[in-house]
Amino acid sequence: MNTMILIQTLMAFAMGISSLLLVYKILNGYLDKRYQMSENRNTAYGVLQTGIILATSIMLRTIVDPAINGLRLFSQSGFSGQDVVMVILYSVLFVVIGVLCILVLIAFATLLLFYVSKVDEWKEIKNNNVGVALISAAVVLGLSLVMGDYVGHLCESILPYPKTLFIP
Repeated sequence: MNTMILIQTLMAFAMGISSLLLVYKILNGYLDKRYQMSENRNTAYGVLQTGIILATSIMLRTIVDPAINGLRLFSQSGFSGQDVVMVILYSVLFVVIGVLCILVLIAFATLLLFYVSKVDEWKEIKNNNVGVALISAAVVLGLSLVMGDYVGHLCESILPYPKTLFIP
């Protein structure tokens, strides 16, 4: 088995798990503190959480490729201690960018729905309104599908690729 493939798989797994857990904890902490929402017996909240987890996965799938490209870039001449540190730093940076982007996306989706519909989504979800939760989850998922590739491009642009000859 190719060692590089194994390292890439482990990196993708670690980035995915840590990012999903981080978004889940931040969002649950905020919603519990602000709206006293709990997952117990609230189907609407579960539906919204499912949509957010899927949207987070869609968004974060685009940051794995730049991290893997960073691994390839820094391992071209073998692995030194400095190269390992750089790969870890870039990977953590990409996770932070991905998590911040999904949190901003969720906030904007909520504001968009609130101003378009004049319905307080969080209050309706707290009252177990599954319809509102489905629409909110769909908007978050849709925005994640639209924005995901661009978050990946942003991360890719941060990598220090060597300069190449440009011929006009």
